[in-house]
Amino acid sequence: MRDMYELRKIARSDMEFLRLAEADYLKSVACFDSICGKYPNLSKRCREAIENEWKYYFAATLMQNRFNLGRRQRFEPEYMEYVNAHFSVNEPLCYFITQRYSTFLRDYTGYVDHQKFRYVEGMGMAYIPDDRFYEALRRLKEGGRFEELTTEDIATCENINRKILDLSRQQTADTNAFQAVIAGNSMLYGKLNAYRSMPEVREQEEVITREYELLLYDTLVSDLLLKELCYAQLFMTGMEYDHKPLLPGMMKLADARISNPILNRKVKETSAVYQKIASKELAYEASLIDVGQFSHISDADSLWQALIEPYRGNVILFDFWGSWCEPCKNMLALMGDIEKVFENEKVVFMYFAYSSPEEAWKNVIKEFDLTGKNIVHYNLPPLQQQMIIKKMEVHGYPTYKIIDKAGNVTSRVLEYPLRPQSVINEIKAELERE
Repeated sequence: MRDMYELRKIARSDMEFLRLAEADYLKSVACFDSICGKYPNLSKRCREAIENEWKYYFAATLMQNRFNLGRRQRFEPEYMEYVNAHFSVNEPLCYFITQRYSTFLRDYTGYVDHQKFRYVEGMGMAYIPDDRFYEALRRLKEGGRFEELTTEDIATCENINRKILDLSRQQTADTNAFQAVIAGNSMLYGKLNAYRSMPEVREQEEVITREYELLLYDTLVSDLLLKELCYAQLFMTGMEYDHKPLLPGMMKLADARISNPILNRKVKETSAVYQKIASKELAYEASLIDVGQFSHISDADSLWQALIEPYRGNVILFDFWGSWCEPCKNMLALMGDIEKVFENEKVVFMYFAYSSPEEAWKNVIKEFDLTGKNIVHYNLPPLQQQMIIKKMEVHGYPTYKIIDKAGNVTSRVLEYPLRPQSVINEIKAELERE
């Protein structure tokens, strides 16, 4: 069965994508039926397990196609009619039989909550959580904080923010339109926005966002055990995504929503793991480069030259990754042994983080001990990240390239670190090249 990436290269519409995926699925069913005919003693349980594995591989592929929607954000009506007619979000046994089922559930609910992923010009589909800032301010005020604010102030600025977001989504270039929205409330709007950086406000926003995510499962899933499994997975994947432990407000929410003692304990154990990582010290802080020195650079070529200038004369391994990207982190876990091979050679390992919050970025680096004299990390502002993406022709995550001693991108094909010797061989070959 072809995956989502293979099918999207062929399909010209949602329904063509569906029919191609369906044809693959029906072929696999026919193949399995022919095998079952040769083995009449095959147990019913075994057969059901394999049938569900393929069924929900098909379902997960259909729902992962949401990342190809772009500006449309919605499938053709017939597409979701098919999904709803053939697959269920209330099959608790399938959760245990096949991991594909939880993938299907995640992407199905993600599609329903389609506002979480939005189309951004130049980036494609990007994770942009709804702005819960003003709701967070209201809750904190009701709890006795921010007495200097009035509920009318919060409502006024929330309305301004909503209009600004609408103009942004319309890609309005007229600055006068934005100024007209703020009008005589610019001082008030600026004052409230200053609260965004406060830790207690950010924590409250996270709690509110998670409540909305949990509400999706409350709405869609009726089986209690399956619902709590989904809750627990949501908390744990959230920690993996953010690479940090649960804050007190989030832990309180987990306790309130997950009554199953085994699942509740698992969430707390996961939080303890990330707390331990967050508490670690960086072994070599100089590996994290201060990107403020590049803030004045506004074109890709000049930025790239400034970034690599200190390392000319070295072979550079370029790695473009994200703290939210599971394959990226799986590969980072393997890089330590490769780095040690070249710690006394003229080789630099250069890591560029994409769309990665500061705390998550640092925690990933701490977890995998990715610091040293021959290791540098950049976490550039979003616009400069886009410059590097275009300059280095990054089309997926992670992306690896080898830069020669003169600062040129080589044509060497660099495989994932799953084959470490292949990576080592390519770096050695470039070191030896005159």
